[in-house]
Order: sequence, then structure tokens, then C-alpha cells
Amino acid sequence: MLDRTLKAKTDDQRNSREHFRKVNVIRSVTIGGVILLFLVFTTIALLSGYKDVAFEVIKMMAAFTAGGAAGYGIRGSGAKVSEQSSEPETNPNA
Repeated sequence: MLDRTLKAKTDDQRNSREHFRKVNVIRSVTIGGVILLFLVFTTIALLSGYKDVAFEVIKMMAAFTAGGAAGYGIRGSGAKVSEQSSEPETNPNA
């Protein structure tokens, strides 16, 4: 009985690690692909003489990146606030 339980826990942990590894690989490939497409597009635009378009795209990507970073920071600080507020309040009059 104990042997089956340990094997089940071991298999579950192995599957969990494999899942998170796959998710991280997919996330990294997606982000890398987006960055590569952005670099290819801006390089083609600059070499084709569309400097104004390239700079506008660069400005939009900078704003997108700043917004993502700010959202990530807000999410991190928001998690701390929600953890504190999830504690049950005690009623002193009860």
C-alpha cells in the first residue's frame, strides 16, 4: 500500500515538473518569435526607407513593454494586498 502511494506521488511530481517545463519552453519560444518578427519588420522598414513607420512601431513596442512591466508589478503588489485582506475579520462586539 505504502509503495503504491509513494509511486503515485513520485509520478505526480514528475508529471508536474514536465508540464511546467513544457509551458516554459512554449512561453520562451513564443516570446522569442515575437521579438524576432519585430526585429525583422523594423530592419526591413529601415532598409526600405520607411524610417517613420519603423520609429512608430518601435515607440508602440516600447509602450507595450512598459505597460506589461507595470502590469506585472501591479499584479505582484496586488497579490500581497489581497492576501492580507483575505484574513477573516473579527467582530469585537460579538
